[in-house]
Amino acid sequence: SPQAVAIYTTGGGFSNMPENRVPGYQKDAVTAYLTNGKATLPTESFNRTGRGYPDLSAIGTNYQIVVNNRSVPIGDGTSSSTPVWSGVISLLNNARMAAGKPQLGFLN
Repeated sequence: SPQAVAIYTTGGGFSNMPENRVPGYQKDAVTAYLTNGKATLPTESFNRTGRGYPDLSAIGTNYQIVVNNRSVPIGDGTSSSTPVWSGVISLLNNARMAAGKPQLGFLN
């Protein structure tokens, strides 16, 4: 019998842009990921010195996007997952501020 299969695409990886070298705040995490023996990436197919992205992610598939009360057919990828994270961070900041705590700081 046929099996149901879910496929989610991702834009994550390592940047090839010269200006996007691994920043200091990622260096330890990227080095650990690439040397822990679990990373099975072929070394010739990505830039080991590039910044890792995304730092945050969300499944960005099959989103209903509405603009001016009309459905817009761009419901996949970064166009969906980025606004989701923006909303999550806004809700977290609202809750923190209501509790007398400061907003979240640098999140990258």
